[in-house]
Amino acid sequence: MDTAALKFFHGTCGQAAAAILADGARDPFTPLRAREFVREVWPVILGAAGSFEKTANLFVEAGSRYHIGAPIALQNVYNDYAASTFAYGAFYVTLGLEKAARYAMRGRSGSELLLFVEEAVKVVRILDQGLIDRLASQYSELMSQLERPLHPVVLEVSGIEASRLSGEAGEKPKPGFIELLIELRGDNQFDPSFRITNVTKSDITAVYDLNALVTDWERNLWGNKKHSLPLGILENCRMTLSDWISTKAGPTETAHSSPR
Repeated sequence: MDTAALKFFHGTCGQAAAAILADGARDPFTPLRAREFVREVWPVILGAAGSFEKTANLFVEAGSRYHIGAPIALQNVYNDYAASTFAYGAFYVTLGLEKAARYAMRGRSGSELLLFVEEAVKVVRILDQGLIDRLASQYSELMSQLERPLHPVVLEVSGIEASRLSGEAGEKPKPGFIELLIELRGDNQFDPSFRITNVTKSDITAVYDLNALVTDWERNLWGNKKHSLPLGILENCRMTLSDWISTKAGPTETAHSSPR
């Protein structure tokens, strides 16, 4: 099962991409205390809603576009449930550049969990502004991360052996599935996601810096799955690692990597 020739793509932000290239993929959520934050705010949201099924109503009221996914993800983090597509800390990739680009465009932090934390903040703000003020002081580094400018980046990853791959929920892929993956590579209709272990700079073959594509129109359009992304434009954003690092597009500040 030769998966080394496959290209995978990881959507993230410029700050996280710089950290991955410097130190390899790390769990950013522990130093940011993101899980502690979720454990503190999720009971507040759940209590105000009255039941899990009604939490979506609060997210809608707060103006969240993720009123379905955010409650599921936040509850999974609160319950420390790792065997899920809404699990965080691993390095996630997809076979599709467009899918990874759409993911990178969704939020400022380059992380799905931090995107949903940001949505939770919107909900708590309408419930208890005093609590938000306290959390802003208690979790200052996390809150600062949520306010960074949008800078979407996609990392191209290759040379990955099958032994380093697991499914999106953490399961080991069956040999037949890997064979199908190799056979159908490049087919946009077959675009599963995976986790990869121990990602370092040597696994990264290119950087797609999408910062120049960020406008309100593009962000809103690309966030809608009914619209396809201009793949040719995305491919034109491809840069070598050295070129990206040497330009202003490559952030130089110390940063936490954002696997998901």
